Formats: sequence, C-alpha cells, structure tokens
Amino acid sequence: LEQPPTTNLRHVQATMNTTTSLASTATVNEATRYIINMLVIYQRLNDNSLQPVEQRQILSEIFKADAVQLIDHFNVVLEQVNDFETTYQMILYQMNNAAHTGSGHGDDDSHSSTIHNSARSHSPELNACQVSLCSMVQRNSRNRLLDYSSMHHLYYGVKENEQIVMLQLMDKVHCYFMHSFDFGLKYTKSEQQHVFQSFSSLHSKKNMAAASAAAANSAADVSTVDPMLQRMKEILDKKQSSRFDHKRYLTAIMSHETGQPQPHHQHRSSDEKDKENADSNHHFPPPHDHLPLTASASAFDGFEVHENGFDNASFDFGKRWRYAMHFRNNETADKLNHGSYTEWFVAHKHNTLKLEMTSNQLKKMQMPHWTLLYCKAEQFMKAARTKNMKASANRKYDFDKPALDVHKGSAIQIRHIICILIYCNFPAIKDSFCDTFQLQPMDKFEQWKDVRSNHSEFAHFGRILNETIQCFGSAFSTTRYDGDSVFYRGLFGSFALHSMEARFFVPTSMTSELSVISYYCYNAIKSKAKDYDNGLIVGWTATQAHSDTKHFDCSFLSDFSIEAESIFLSARHTMRIDAIYNVKEMQNYQHYLYALNMLKAAFVQSAAPSAAAAGGGGGGGVMAGYGVADVYAQDGLPATYAQDPMQPT
Repeated sequence: LEQPPTTNLRHVQATMNTTTSLASTATVNEATRYIINMLVIYQRLNDNSLQPVEQRQILSEIFKADAVQLIDHFNVVLEQVNDFETTYQMILYQMNNAAHTGSGHGDDDSHSSTIHNSARSHSPELNACQVSLCSMVQRNSRNRLLDYSSMHHLYYGVKENEQIVMLQLMDKVHCYFMHSFDFGLKYTKSEQQHVFQSFSSLHSKKNMAAASAAAANSAADVSTVDPMLQRMKEILDKKQSSRFDHKRYLTAIMSHETGQPQPHHQHRSSDEKDKENADSNHHFPPPHDHLPLTASASAFDGFEVHENGFDNASFDFGKRWRYAMHFRNNETADKLNHGSYTEWFVAHKHNTLKLEMTSNQLKKMQMPHWTLLYCKAEQFMKAARTKNMKASANRKYDFDKPALDVHKGSAIQIRHIICILIYCNFPAIKDSFCDTFQLQPMDKFEQWKDVRSNHSEFAHFGRILNETIQCFGSAFSTTRYDGDSVFYRGLFGSFALHSMEARFFVPTSMTSELSVISYYCYNAIKSKAKDYDNGLIVGWTATQAHSDTKHFDCSFLSDFSIEAESIFLSARHTMRIDAIYNVKEMQNYQHYLYALNMLKAAFVQSAAPSAAAAGGGGGGGVMAGYGVADVYAQDGLPATYAQDPMQPT
C-alpha cells in the first residue's frame, strides 16, 4: 500500500470523512486503508478488560462512519484485492501496534517499510484474533431467528436498528479478513503451494482446475488417492470449524420409499437399473411410490429424468412453480414439469412479502426481525454496486399491480435485495422454503398438491427470488475451462448417473471456491452426521449449447462473503458436470468425465446429420438418450421451445 493505516481515532475519523463516499471512485489502496482502519478500531471491542466508558467511546467512533461507505469500500476490496494474505498481515500489524503503543500514533511513512516487511515475513510475533474468544464470530454465526429482545445483549446494549446494522456489517467484514484462514475457507500462500504444488499463478482461480486436471492426467489408476485432495485434507484437519450448515452446499440423496440414503455398496443388476430408469419417467401427478430418489430437505432437491421429447439429456432437481396469472387456467402442456401449466400454478396465500415472512405457517420471523432486515436492505440499496444492477430480461405477471412486473433495463428493487438477504442469512427459512419444491422422502402420504399448498406460503419469496436470479443475475462464462465458470456442490448418498447434465428448478447454493466446498464436505464427514458419511464434490458448468444459465453472486450481500456463494435457479437451460471428487476416498474421477465427454461427442457428431434430416424429435437415433435432435435444433435450442407459450416469464 502507498500509505500504512493508523489506529489514531481522530485520524481514522478524518480518513473516513475525506475518503470518497462511493467506492466506484475509490482506489483499491484507499478502500483497503479504510477497511483496515475500521477493523483495528473494531477489534478493541474483543478486549474483555475494556471499561464501559472505553467501550462506549469505540462504539461512538464506529457509529460516526457511514454504513453505505463501509459497504462500498468492502466491495472494492472484495472484487479487486488479489493479495488477501498481505492485507491480513497488515491488519494484524496495525492491531498489534495499537495494542503495544496504546495510541496508534506515529508518522505513517516511518512505518511503511516495517508493515510491508512484516506482511512478507509472516512474523510469528503478530497475535491473531482468537476464534474461540471472538464475539464477532459468535454473533455472525448466531441463530438468526433468535428472540429479538435478546439481540440487544449481543450488540453491547445497542437498540437502534441503524446502529445494529452497522455492527452486523462490521462483524461480516471482521470474519472475512480475520478468520478465513482459521477455518480453512481460504488458503495462505504456503498452503496453496502445498496443495497445488505450484509456485505460479497462486491468485488465479484457474490453479484449482489446473491442479486437479494435472492430477487426473498423471494418475496411473483412478482408484489411487489423489495427491491434491490428500494434501487438502491434511490442511483442513488442522483447522477449526465455524458456522456449519449441512444443507448450505451439500445434498443427501435419499430413497423415497425408505427415507434413507441409498447405500453406496448396494449392487443392482442391469435389469434392476433399467427398471429404475423406467420408473423415473413418470407423469404428473408422479406416482409416489415410483419416485426413485429425492433429496433430504436441502437446496439441491429431488431429481427426475425426463423422457418426454423435451430434453432427454438431463435430469431435473425440484419442480418449476408458475406464478404469472396467464398460467392459472392454462391447459397447455408444461414441458419443464409434467401435465399442464395450470397444475403447476401457485397462488400466494399472503398479500405481501412482509406478511408472508412474518405470518406463514412453515417458518417465519418476528416483526422486529423484518424491520431490522428492511433497514439493512435500505443501506445496500444505496451502495454503488447495487445502483449499477439493471434487469437483463422482462417479467410480466398480469397482476393487479403492474409495479410488480420487471422491465429490461430497470433498476433492482429493495424486494430483490431482501429476498437474497433472507436466503443467505436465514438458513432455517431458506431450508423450509426449499422443501416446498419437492416431495419429502420421510412422508409417504404427501402428494404434489400438498407441496404446492406449502409453496403458496412462500409464493412471493419464490417469485421474487426467481426474477432476481433470472433478471439481475450473471450468465455463465462461455469459456469452457475458465476457472470462474465452475461451481461446486457436495453430493452425499448414491444414485444412478442418468446424464451428465441437469436443471435446477429449486434455488441451489454453489460456491466457486474449491477450498470452501472441501471445508463443508470434510466437516460433514467428520461430524458423523446422519446421511453424510460419504460423498462427492461435483463441479458444475454451463453446457456449450446453453451458456446463458443465470446465477446470482451473493458474496457482497451475504454475511458469509468468504464462501463465494452463488444461487442457481435455471429456467430452460441445463448445467453440465465438469468435475467429480470422492471426498472420503480422496479420488479424482476426471478420467471418467473425459471418457464420457469424448464418447458423447463422437456419437453426437455422427448422429447429427440423420437427426437433422428427421426433423428432430429426440426419441430415436443412436444416441436418443442424449437428445441429439434437440441439441442440434435451430439456434441451438430444442425445437419444442418454439411452441412454448412461456415467453419471458
């Protein structure tokens, strides 16, 4: 950095006032200095020996800062700072300097070389924040539906919502910088070198894909322990566990008949597998005892295989509910589900999102929680990044309130920000919401009409979250092997891999960081929790034909920014499996993926001319199971889309 930060409170306040209010005009250095200054002050609240008068003084300095300014500068650091470890070391240096001198005074220039040398040498004399004693970690990992009256005790007796929001933002920033290494959610440079055995391109996301590909190419036997996964486990074994939400990035596939995970050692004959595949191809309403597998109460939800001429190349997770009024009495066949559109139309039970969140019969929040949430969303709405978000598509619902429609080019609304905040930061509500996209494996008497009734309790939430992802989300990178275009999720249990492609009709959390998904998978196995004794890390990317699959990057809104969470909710388009790692056995299945992709490509190329001549249909041909005719339809989309009345909604 050009100038080191200082912990002098007056100087910090002057820095806060003179730094530009919009981070879009702030340099990375300015934003980093601002964040470090704030964190150094905030860290003093972890000192249990503080007198009440000192605590009030620190809180007063924090509250003089602007929450929007904090959000903007954090976003700059989040998006542009590559050398995370150096920033972390500089924060430690300033914290220790403040603790030793008591005032943090000093000439900035005189400390510049000392800070940089400290950052480079990783001095053991720098005392880090202790996770077990950190009140910021405890608050950030709190029960979000805790009785509101007890929240004031968590936040030093503060009662004003604006001030509580400021403290929540500071908790988020503190955990991001001070404890990412502690939990193993981020690797230090030396850990990266150890895991990936590469001393170059350490800050590129491509290093993970390159390391795994190299391991796959060098392994003589696919059953051999993968060195990269083994080294990763060695590092995670030494780390501490933080917030651990099993359902955030993991799925336990369960048998619908028994409600138990399919044993990974179960052997089935070819006839049994064929029968399982045939039973999967049910119609609406699905025969309850013929659903082969569904997911247990998670965002990855139950899947089924389509053999209806629409897309034979994929299996689907969850069901796509319809919210627009023109689906209400529409008897046209719904090609993304089964049956007609009217059978999948969901009417809301509550008039507004506010009433839905505070009055639903499944999982609700107290009204004070909603008020605090709305206050927080208001601060994010003023942020530079939020102001730049414009709709890339239209959504027309034909409601009595035209304001609920979304028009291409329109700005994001506060309702969209609120729904993302709920999804990321209220896991109990998110889990209950995601359950309404599937039949519950433990309830053998549940029918889809019951699931639809449950989903109507969250109809506003589902509609707004869907439009947030589809209208304001980002499209996949079209570069096939770009590290940024692969997202990971854990899959526990066992199921027949019917296809290399899938659709996600239920909101699904994935992370772009292999270190994050490894943390979740290894901790799930270590916890010996039911249904999580073995599993796979599955990397997903967009198919070449459907590269506009949307996802919403939640890192700047989520209280857990280090997890690099993105929400996927595909409409018509599929995602393709790009990587598979066996977590418990530490095996890399890249060999199988390469072979399957090569085999598929060979058959598709040979079958394409005959399929095109036949006019498409997806039911015949050498590779009918891969939907050759659909893949080679006009404009790269299935021909059935032309008859789909769904249009933008």
